[in-house]
This record gives sequence, structure tokens and C-alpha cells, in this order.
Amino acid sequence: MARRLGAGQALLGSIVGSANRLTIRAVIVDAGRDSARMHNVTVSGSGDSLTTIISDLAGQLLSRGSGAWRLSAQDPGTASWEALRAFMRGRELYTTGRLDQAGAAFRAALTLDSTFALAAYWLTVMVASESGHLGGLDGPQGQSFARAAWRHRGRLGPEPLSLLVAMVGDSGPIPGRSRLARHRAMEAAAQSTNLPEAWVVAGESHLHFGALLGMVDWAQRARTAFSRALSIDPTLRSGLLHISTLMALDRDTIALKAWMDEVAAEPPEPAFSTEQHVLALLRGDPKGVSRARSRLADRGILPDQSNPAIPGAELDSIMAELLARADTFTAARRAALACQAAWLAANRGQAQRVRALRPECHPDAVEADIETLRFAEDDSAAVRRLGMVAPSPAPTGWMVPCEVSLFRLRQGDSTGAGASVRALRSWSAREAVVCARLIDALSSALRPPASMRPLVAMDSIMRHKAWSAPAGDMNPHWNYDLALGFARHAAWADAAAAARRRLFGRPIRLAVMLRAEGWYAALAGDTARALPALRSFLRLRDDPDERLRSTVDSARVLLSRLEMARPAADSR
Repeated sequence: MARRLGAGQALLGSIVGSANRLTIRAVIVDAGRDSARMHNVTVSGSGDSLTTIISDLAGQLLSRGSGAWRLSAQDPGTASWEALRAFMRGRELYTTGRLDQAGAAFRAALTLDSTFALAAYWLTVMVASESGHLGGLDGPQGQSFARAAWRHRGRLGPEPLSLLVAMVGDSGPIPGRSRLARHRAMEAAAQSTNLPEAWVVAGESHLHFGALLGMVDWAQRARTAFSRALSIDPTLRSGLLHISTLMALDRDTIALKAWMDEVAAEPPEPAFSTEQHVLALLRGDPKGVSRARSRLADRGILPDQSNPAIPGAELDSIMAELLARADTFTAARRAALACQAAWLAANRGQAQRVRALRPECHPDAVEADIETLRFAEDDSAAVRRLGMVAPSPAPTGWMVPCEVSLFRLRQGDSTGAGASVRALRSWSAREAVVCARLIDALSSALRPPASMRPLVAMDSIMRHKAWSAPAGDMNPHWNYDLALGFARHAAWADAAAAARRRLFGRPIRLAVMLRAEGWYAALAGDTARALPALRSFLRLRDDPDERLRSTVDSARVLLSRLEMARPAADSR
């Protein structure tokens, strides 16, 4: 009957009982495959409370109908209609890619019913995939969601329970779990469960952390994972917000245009503002670019600086529109926008603009100077000021000796390195210890007889061990310093590999690391990797300050030589 009517699902059930007591059993069946999409739902009650029985049945069916097979047979869903409505709204928003609103709806459902296992599960999925503005699993909010899901894990079916364990660990949520261990567990869970959200989580992990973990093919892995999620659930849109970036990174223009045409054919969704913007850029449609830019500004979004489809000048234009609306933002949002603008200006090579923006981003002068050095800017005045700062017992006090010494070592000056190493080893923070090891390795590379052994040991730490700390404590920009150390030994392939280990979506040192990767890959004879890195560098830094033009010009000359030599090599 359902197939004849064109329905996708059918509700089957039975009623048994006496005049005093009724038991109703029901199940939702996939009409196309004659298979149950959920466990049987059973409710019972007295014959004079039929309205209550039907209400309970409807509530369980509705809560199970949105990902029904994610529940165990014993899960009652939720008895709160308000929580159920919020949850159903969250699932709809998540599927269509409106992640911030989905997170808010799931939080509302969990607030209304703290035992609602599915609401806690989906919030954990979102924080594990770094979706929206919920932060990572190691943050206070992520830990709260994960603990709620873990407390009620018995209500989940075997497949979502497997994914939950992969996300939070065998013993439940513990802050500071190894990023590499979590990444491997989530990838294994996607392979074994075949849940669409598991593939989204695995894809996000590949995208954001794959390069940092030393995976050469991280972009392809991410794209494959997102595609797998789509093949399981063609209605899913939440995992597709990065596909245009991945296609652009692969320089897959044909696939990118086909995908953008599909997005453009659908009703305009605010969540796809970035995709609409990329599509207009590729088509050379100035009116479309202007409309998309305005939509991005309305949502307060600056597209990812790593997207090679977006020229640096266009990023400047979007930032100008955002800054023009800054008076309408909260103070916290204005500060965050100033930081974004400073990061963009740093990657664009516009130091004067950085200095103008940084005080609003970091009102604290010490923090502002540390940020300057983290971006590898040549600012000796910041070094002098930080050199006069008294040692601080604060948890982040280690940053001053760390970043000052790394700055000096980038100039080939190991002065004070030994004292910094001793000071850093007195801190309990894992990052301080890693920085001490890095300074020691880099200063050893400057002292005769120079040896690569400390650099190789440090490289192993950076690839495998340094990122066991919570996500917010990572300092992947140190890979740039490691790349410079390898370059001093003419170990070009190692230098290029270190420069390539970047945290996707985090723009700190993006431009200088792209230039280093391109330059060192070219010296190593790896033209295939040198070309996209140099092109991305020149896209970002097409209008630098005068003092940086020579580095841009030399990169442009190298790119031209490589492009001219490539056809000759391909013809042989």
C-alpha cells in the first residue's frame, strides 16, 4: 500500500488487551526495502487512558524516527514534548547544514530533558567534528555534552555507542586525550559502523588535523569521507560545507563547478554562503560575487584563508564589509573580528595594518607582542619589550621565553637559548616542555659541529607526540621553526614536510609556511607539491608591504621557472 501511494515509510502495529488494559506495538518500515528502520515500540496503559498511551507512542516514534536505529530497544526517547520538538528541529537544521542553530536546538532539548540520550549524542558528534561554535571535545562545553551522552550510553544502539566510544575513549570523557588516538578511533568507527555522522566526524578530523598529523593525502581522505556520508544519506548537507574548499585544493575545477551548480539550483541557504561566493568567483560573475560577499558579511563570516579559489584581495573586500558593520556587533565579537582582520593582514604581509588592529584584538600589550612573534613577523621592537617582561607564574607565562627564543633562532641567534630551555622545563605545561625541546634542537643545529639528530628527534615529537594535549593548547606553527632548522642542513624534503604540517583553518603563519613549503619542495625536486604551495602563497600575499616585496618577487620567479620546466618534464 505504501509503495502504491508513493510513501517512503509505513507504520505497522497491533493492539492487544482487555477492557482494563491495552498494549500497543508499532514499528516504522522502509517501504522500498520492506525492512524495519527501528526497534518495535511498545506502550501499555489502562483502557481509560487511551489519549496518554497514544501520546507516549507518538513521542517514542517521533524521537526514534529521526535516526531510529541509533537507539537501543530499551530507550524510551523522551517524555517531554518540548524536548522532542527541540530535538526534531535540531536534526532538521543539522541535516541542512545550519550547524549553529542545530547546536542551539540540541542544547535546548538536553536542557529540557537531561536524560535525552540522542540529544547528548548529537551534541557530542558536533563538538567532535568541530561543528559550529561549540568548541572541541576537550573544552568545558564539549566535556559536559560527552559526559551526558556517556551517562546514558546504555540507551544507544550498538553502532552509535561504538562511535561515542571512539569520540570520548573507552573509559569515558577525559580531557587531553591524544589527538592521534582519537583520530584513528573515529576513522575505525566510520569504517565499522557506516553511520553517516561517523563519516562526517572522520572527514572533519582529516580536514582539520590530517596535515598536522603528517598525512600527505589528508585532503583526499577528507573528501572521500564526506562523499561516503553523502552516499549513505543523500539528504545530508552538514558534512558538505567543506567540499568546495577540498575541490579547490585539488584544483578539481570540473567537479567543483558541478557541485556548485547543484548547490545553486537549490533554494538559497545561508549555510551555503561560502559556496555561492566561490561559485560566483569561478564564473567571473561580479554581481554574484557582490551579493555573496554581502551575505557573508551579514552572517559575520570571513571565508577560510586556505581556500585557493579566493584571492587575497577578495578576502580584503569581505573583511572591509565586516569591519564596516562592527558597530552592530558585541564587544566580544568586535575583538574576535579584529583578531581575524589582524591574522589576514599578517598573511597578506601588511605589518602596519597588523599593528593598528592588534591592540583591539589583544588589549594586553604582552599578549599582543607574543601574537606578533607567533606570526613570525620581523618585529625586533616586540622582542625588546618582551625581554623586559618579568617572569610570570601564570599558566601561559612560558610563552614569553618560548616565543622570544624562537624568534632569535629564526635570525640565527642562539643568545639566551640555554636560559630559556631551563626556564621552560620548570613549567608543568606540556607545551612548555615541547618548546624547550624545540629550542634545544634548533640551537644545537647552530652550534658546531652541527648535527641533525636533535632535529630528527624533534620532528618525531612534532609528528606523533606533541598533539596529545587538548586541541586548544596546540602550537602547530612551531613546525615552521622546525622547517627552518632542517633547511640549515639542506635537508629540503624534511623541511618541506615540516612546513606542510599545518592546522587547517587556523591562519597563523599560513603565508610564510606556504612559501617555505613551496621553496623547500622545489629544492627537493618535488615540483608537484611546490607548485600549489607557491600559487597559494602568491594568492594570499599579492599586495604586501614594500619591505616584503622581494620575497614575493622571488617566489613569483621560482613559480614561473617551475611552470616552464613542468611541460618539458611531462613531455619526456
